[in-house]
Amino acid sequence: AFTGAEVVPGCEQLAQDDGQSQDYQFKLQPGHRISFEDDVHGVVTRIYNDDPDKALRIRLDNGISIGFNAAGEGFGLDLRDATYIETANSRFLSPFRMKDVSIAIQFVAILSSIFAGVTLWYSLPSESQTDLAVNAYLMLEHNSAVSLAVASSQTFVIGLNAKEARDRYIAWALFTMAAVAEVPLVVAAIWLGGKGIILFAILPMLPGATFIFIVLMALAAFLPSEAIIGTGSASNDEFGGKSRDEMNDKYLSKGILCKAWFLMIYVVPRNAQMDGYKFIIGVAYALVASFGIPVSWLLFGGLAAMPAAAAVVLEVLLPMFLILTLAIFKIVFGQGTNLGRSGFVMILGFIVALFVVNFFTLAVQASVLVMEDEVTFGMAEQQV
Repeated sequence: AFTGAEVVPGCEQLAQDDGQSQDYQFKLQPGHRISFEDDVHGVVTRIYNDDPDKALRIRLDNGISIGFNAAGEGFGLDLRDATYIETANSRFLSPFRMKDVSIAIQFVAILSSIFAGVTLWYSLPSESQTDLAVNAYLMLEHNSAVSLAVASSQTFVIGLNAKEARDRYIAWALFTMAAVAEVPLVVAAIWLGGKGIILFAILPMLPGATFIFIVLMALAAFLPSEAIIGTGSASNDEFGGKSRDEMNDKYLSKGILCKAWFLMIYVVPRNAQMDGYKFIIGVAYALVASFGIPVSWLLFGGLAAMPAAAAVVLEVLLPMFLILTLAIFKIVFGQGTNLGRSGFVMILGFIVALFVVNFFTLAVQASVLVMEDEVTFGMAEQQV
């Protein structure tokens, strides 16, 4: 219902109960289809405020943008008389909330992983350095290590994106619990395969950062500027006092290479700052840069590394990239203000967890093998 509306800064009055909304079933939120009596209708893709003369503005999927005053009225329309209907995107774009069941599952998973890890360690011999190395490797390959990596990744993402203080506190508490339990595993990973991880996983991401520029060139070539920069006549301090409309005009005056560079160093970081999705952009950049990892495998290992490189691209990196792209442009309608909502938080947590688990386990395995005498890099990757 309108009285349960998403509240943006300066719009608190809109969320107050006016005594006339008892029959309303849904909130005003992105993803809901909204209909007015004069046949104005569409799916709400964004709720924001970029006009000092309006208390609230909504954007629909048909491109219509409507501003409303503090009474919920605008252009002859009244939000209190609108009909709200759920769509397939409504659940994904509902405000993020941590349920008690999910909290309990995370807590039990972390405790059981700690118990399994401790039990495994004390059940193995540790009389020599070789025994310790074997024990450390077994600990890293145990399911408890995967569970802790997943739990820490998901709770970290939730802690950054949850809107309610309660949810943030719980998420950070669970993350701290999982992170402390992971300390021995991180130490073991550095001890067993630190050199290989640096040489064959971390350093290749540096030249892989050139793929970020290529992706931005593709965005500049195929997407309209409004889909990337946004629209609005309000001035923004992050854009040097210019509005998004003025930034669009400046962007359109550039060539394709300059557009990509302009997006990478100026527009995207500042949009992320304004709409609060800096971490998400960081994940996207890291994911794109990680395509440099399998490329480096091919350079160092030749054809022998082809199966492993292809597997990482086709089974890990490309699916994550496609899922993230689909989520950004379809599920959240390409709106940065929607990136902190429940569906995207779930998808982002899955991507971060999958990335950490794959490179945490595979990189250690390859690093251990490649450091052995008479084992080439290509052979190590092929074995993994």
